[in-house]
Amino acid sequence: MIRQNFSKTLMLATALATLGLTGCAGGIGGSKTASASDAATARADGNTDRAVSLAEQAVLAAPNDPAARAELGSSYLVAGRFASAQQALEEALVLGDVSPRTALRYALASIALGDNRAAIETLGEWRDAIAPADLGLAYALAGNPELGAQVMQNALRGGENTPTMRQNLAYAYALGGNWAAARIIAAEDVAPGELDARISEWARVARPEDYTARIANLLGVQPQADSGMPAQLALGGAPNADQMLAQAAAATAAAGPVTGELPPVDLLASSGAARSLAPLDAAVGARDKVSTDFDSTFAKADAKASATPKPAPKPAPAASFASAPVVQPIPARAAPAPMPVAAPKPAQASASAAREDLAGGTHLVQLGSYGSEADAKRGWAIFVKRHPQVASREQVITRAKVNGRIYYRLSAGNLAASSAQSLCRTVKAAGHGCIAWEQSRPLPGTLDAGRRVATR
Repeated sequence: MIRQNFSKTLMLATALATLGLTGCAGGIGGSKTASASDAATARADGNTDRAVSLAEQAVLAAPNDPAARAELGSSYLVAGRFASAQQALEEALVLGDVSPRTALRYALASIALGDNRAAIETLGEWRDAIAPADLGLAYALAGNPELGAQVMQNALRGGENTPTMRQNLAYAYALGGNWAAARIIAAEDVAPGELDARISEWARVARPEDYTARIANLLGVQPQADSGMPAQLALGGAPNADQMLAQAAAATAAAGPVTGELPPVDLLASSGAARSLAPLDAAVGARDKVSTDFDSTFAKADAKASATPKPAPKPAPAASFASAPVVQPIPARAAPAPMPVAAPKPAQASASAAREDLAGGTHLVQLGSYGSEADAKRGWAIFVKRHPQVASREQVITRAKVNGRIYYRLSAGNLAASSAQSLCRTVKAAGHGCIAWEQSRPLPGTLDAGRRVATR
């Protein structure tokens, strides 16, 4: 039997493989800009702090480079900064990263934060591209040990009978509470004198609330207090003047036939060229040798409505972003003597105007066009972070066919005509594209009525 050290056996092979990423050249402060590959080298050497620093420089130099963001997320992950890792890896995927390594690392970071839903959705989208040993254990860590065990059992029967597969399967059994089966499978590769220690280690982090400790142990890292990546690194941060000029020049030089489709919400709106996704990486087979490298709450205006008695008072919304406020009936009673009415304060007037701007209706605002529904959903999450006022709107994803290609158009729905125009102006002022449209008059190329998700 092949016997391996615990810390190596349970490492997710794909998740921790060293990335050979190509960074973008450029200059910050007159010095040579770090590339994603420099950060990957530092990470592989175990120099985590340097890896994070180099990756952050690479993202500052090329904020829309998915490879740079993927490496930044990977560096954050091995640094134990799980919130930052999840954000950076998600943004890499939104920008078009097509590596299953990035998807798997995003799932691991999500699991470490207790966000099992995001992890399972991502694993499902990338199921055919992630190695079964990695996919199965990730499902188990995300709270579905039965599915994880099934994935690995099928792979074992198909001939992938490796130590990594067996030990990941044993761990999945343990997470599902089947300790007898876990011991039997683990014994295939663990010496008798070490088996009890292995089982005890699994049991120590087997409680549902130990999700952070499980991922930290798996990756061999120390979790850090982390409120997220620096704001200036977030996707959509304002570029400096040199970057804007360079991007505009590049877009002009590369301009070709346009489709009329909006770019994804996370990309600069200066280019009207359609976005296409490259093919997925080939599925990675089983490996015996693995590398050891590896929003905030929305502020609500809550302006108080004036208590002035009037013959026919209009109910005031409970919050600044409510489109259809619920007004409870007030029992009829004798009205008191009229009191002097104070003029509304400027703050109250502006809050009321903001509410009217978000009135509900049958209009929508298209925010971007994507190559897949999953990308469109991720784009919505990023757009809501930029413009919290749309958090209560409907998320609408419609399929469209333009020039023979299928697109997934992302829109914010349930808006009045004035609200749609106002939102579109706000989006354009932030440097992005948008199209206001009416529900009864779909945009050209639309194939269906759209999938609607109420976000309130």
